[in-house]
Amino acid sequence: MMEEQTMQKQAFEIPCGQAVVLDREGEQIVCLKTERVGKEYVHHYLVPLHPAAEPGVLSLVYIDPEDTLTDLGFTVVFETGAPDGSDNPVPGHAFRTEKGTFLKIHEDPLAQKTFTYLDMETGALCRRQERGLSAVYTSWRACAMSDDGAIALSVVCEKFGIS
Repeated sequence: MMEEQTMQKQAFEIPCGQAVVLDREGEQIVCLKTERVGKEYVHHYLVPLHPAAEPGVLSLVYIDPEDTLTDLGFTVVFETGAPDGSDNPVPGHAFRTEKGTFLKIHEDPLAQKTFTYLDMETGALCRRQERGLSAVYTSWRACAMSDDGAIALSVVCEKFGIS
């Protein structure tokens, strides 16, 4: 069973793919901690997972490497629903190519690129992944990986008192 082991850590101490809590103006948002390796250093970001964003609006949240976050102590895994037959994913949709399964996300508004793509297997961010689409998933969910298997985020949020 999943242990209650939250810990305050600086962002750079939390591995890519971990679930964290972002406290934004009193609202607690469960996010995936992710990273992009730059030319000179690692950029740290969060992808909001719960509550879920509406399709078309999922956006990265930049964080300073020294920001303090609550590490929930589990790795995030993703499950997709059935493909929807579309060939045009919007931010918040997942899609599959021969390279893997990715989540399309709005990039930082100050960035040169409009979108970034989360590798749903590794939790890393990458660029330009829409070539060779084989399936688009408008329905997906993030889960917590425990010794007992994948647990829905809503169950985890309830356990940690996050609404």
